[in-house]
Amino acid sequence: GLPWVDPDRVYLGSHGTGGTLAELVAAQTDRYRGVVAFGAVAAPAASYPAFVHDDLSRPKAWEVRAPKYWVRDIVTPTLVVEGFTGRGVMDLAVVRGMDLPRLKTHLVDGSDVVTALVSVHETLANAIVDDVPLFDAL
Repeated sequence: GLPWVDPDRVYLGSHGTGGTLAELVAAQTDRYRGVVAFGAVAAPAASYPAFVHDDLSRPKAWEVRAPKYWVRDIVTPTLVVEGFTGRGVMDLAVVRGMDLPRLKTHLVDGSDVVTALVSVHETLANAIVDDVPLFDAL
């Protein structure tokens, strides 16, 4: 409702486990113009169990946190940006080979997740300001 905010051009973005949560939001609503997930985690409950306030002995508690179970449901254009330094990239491995028209991955060779974010954030910000479709930005 702020006069300087165009409600049709609101984006959501986050990093790490927050990136995974942003992907989950993209699977639940189309209210955002686009979602950018930097370094999303394929199984945050496994990666950060101390931050999970749920009974992880229940399979459903893991499923709601693991994109492989719900990434096909994404309804908002979602860009997953990840660095790659030769080790496995968990979230990209989850979506590799899937036909996901509303999800695109961008791998930044020679970067870790932080330097990948640094290398693309200005390009993404300019694309958003210039109203370039998210998937055409990188």
